[in-house]
Amino acid sequence: MLLQVDRFQTFPDIPRQNVACTGSDQDYGNDSDAYDGNDRQPQAGQFAFGPTLQAIFQLRCNVTLDQPYKQRSDYVLNKLKKRMIYKTELKIIKAAHKCFASSVYLKSNLIKLGKEKVELIENGVDFSLFGNIAKDTEESSERPVLGFIGGLKPWKIDFNLLHECAKRKPEWDIMLIGPSYGEISIVYQDLLNLPNVKILSEIPLEKVAEYIASFDVGLLPYLNNKYNQGVFPLKFFEYLAGGLPVVGCGLPSTIHYVEKHIYEYSENNIDFFIEACQRAVEDRRVSIDRRKSLARSADWNQKFELIWNNVKST
Repeated sequence: MLLQVDRFQTFPDIPRQNVACTGSDQDYGNDSDAYDGNDRQPQAGQFAFGPTLQAIFQLRCNVTLDQPYKQRSDYVLNKLKKRMIYKTELKIIKAAHKCFASSVYLKSNLIKLGKEKVELIENGVDFSLFGNIAKDTEESSERPVLGFIGGLKPWKIDFNLLHECAKRKPEWDIMLIGPSYGEISIVYQDLLNLPNVKILSEIPLEKVAEYIASFDVGLLPYLNNKYNQGVFPLKFFEYLAGGLPVVGCGLPSTIHYVEKHIYEYSENNIDFFIEACQRAVEDRRVSIDRRKSLARSADWNQKFELIWNNVKST
């Protein structure tokens, strides 16, 4: 997502400037349901930059989203649309005095486009919401729950990997929470039919933290494709705030967080993925304080303060 900020009405002493924010969209549902304009704060699962900045600075924003297009007969039209989006993106970036990127991949791209002032602000977490739900770490569970929460998008999520994992590890429960997108593939339908796989289409935003607390391991089973190279999921720090070990794949912008007992990163290979999940299951009751500490340092309040200080200094 690209956000152009060009009006600072609330703070007239701040010079007129442009700020561009690049990042991936959130997966929990409609933004209007995720944001309460009265409190001027991002709520759970909501991309904070756009609505929060609008509420505080009364901004006019240009937002462009480059979503995958289905293969259709109007192939040429789709190519033209992508070209228009790309040109618009370049104009916004060129006009910005300061750029913020939500992943190392996006930051690298902005630098390649000639922007020197690029700050990395990865997606954060509302720690007061996700970090304060009690989880009974002493309770023994014969069936560990490995969970994913977010949009079940076929261009993002590796359903083949999840299907094979559930088949090979019938002693694990896999819970997937989120709306489905696009056509229902055969492998996705087969995944639904497995006895140890549970899927909830959607849940209220205020219940997201409770469901994460019911997991033993947080999953980020993303496809290894170009689309996901720039993705840094909101779920990463939300899982950690809930005290969960995290297992991910297909997300190169998260590799710098790999740490024993904290984050296992795997190739999109079923054997490696199961091994990573097995380690996470075994480690689920250790290093909980360390996970929460990492998440606390990524709280949205701190990130927004960093953004604002950068804008003021431009």
